[in-house]
Amino acid sequence: MEGWAFSARALWSLVHGVVLGGIFLIAAVAGLLGIYSYGLRDGWRTDSELQPHLRRLSAGTWITALVVWLMTISGTFILYPWYRDPTWAGMPRYLVSRTYLLTQEELAVWHVYGMAWKEHMGWLAAILATVAAAITVQYGPQLGEDDFLRQITLAIFGISFLAAGIAGLLGSLLTKLMPLL
Repeated sequence: MEGWAFSARALWSLVHGVVLGGIFLIAAVAGLLGIYSYGLRDGWRTDSELQPHLRRLSAGTWITALVVWLMTISGTFILYPWYRDPTWAGMPRYLVSRTYLLTQEELAVWHVYGMAWKEHMGWLAAILATVAAAITVQYGPQLGEDDFLRQITLAIFGISFLAAGIAGLLGSLLTKLMPLL
């Protein structure tokens, strides 16, 4: 089909943002709900009924952590170098994403703040998601009994979700503004 050809850059952007980002959103929301609902244990479930929930919760938090790591690594080491490359495909320097944004006074804020958030908060989101997954595996049965531990885990996972969500939103806005063709 004519018109459906993707460049390698566009394909990687699609995998990074849509595929991995979509999986992350679903897994993270499921993880947040799983951690939150695990505290609803007070006598209405037996330990044998909680074990499958705990297994799903552990798997879900680790899947979320893995996906956010894949997003962070692909963004940092595949997409970001293309964004900064001034010699890409023989294009004039002013048409390259980073350079173009910095040369336009009204668009420079997108690079200065948008990319700074993505560069740093993506890593923080991956680290925090891993911490929440490790807590879920290490202290799983206690999450149902210890409200403070569950709230801390929920907060860590929630901050990870929020940081990655804002990075994803900024990424989609930056891609709309200056796509990696």
